[in-house]
Amino acid sequence: FATEEGRNSVTAVFGSPITDGTFVYAGGFGGSLYAIRLNTDLGSGTVAGQEAWRFVGDSAFVGGPALAGDLIVIGSEDGTLYGVEPPTGTGVCGTERWSFSTEGDIWSTPAIVDGLAIVGTLDGVLHAVYTEDDPATGGRAGEEKWQVTTGAGIGVRPIVDGDTVYFGSFDTKVYAVDVDDGSPRWLEPFETGNWIWAELLLHEGRLYVPSLDHNLYVLDASSGT
Repeated sequence: FATEEGRNSVTAVFGSPITDGTFVYAGGFGGSLYAIRLNTDLGSGTVAGQEAWRFVGDSAFVGGPALAGDLIVIGSEDGTLYGVEPPTGTGVCGTERWSFSTEGDIWSTPAIVDGLAIVGTLDGVLHAVYTEDDPATGGRAGEEKWQVTTGAGIGVRPIVDGDTVYFGSFDTKVYAVDVDDGSPRWLEPFETGNWIWAELLLHEGRLYVPSLDHNLYVLDASSGT
């Protein structure tokens, strides 16, 4: 499946695609979010690899999309986080249900948990944005619930385990914050010797942290040591 060109004639899909079992969703550098049929269905005449619909944003998509119920959530390079609703009936374009504007480019893929999209920006801020209305808090879809500021850009998808969000930053540090309010879960962030630009891995209480300082660190996820 070929995507359209972005600026400087670059044709690329930088972010990881996802699937809901029916479609593959991928963001293109040309600024389109594509819904591509996953399988061939002779009964309906659909063909695997065929575009089903698309959503056109205002800028390039670098990070990948994420699923939040019936929405596809994706951030663009101009700092806009979109909640995209698939078309109904015979529509060929998805529609924007909500959007949230940040001050920094979004290169990372959102993490979705408990009605929140958690995403980092290149100005060093991690944002938690409601993906749906929350009667308990009064939060509305597309509004920010909390934010955490780091010392440099965040280009990696955060990971969530229970009530904790883990993420790395270009400021060389790894952070653990509370999923409800963004407050720190460790006494202090863990510091490496260079940027953290890859997704962390959490397994059996251990957090595996790859750094551009040529090291892989294994941390106690509960304390950050």
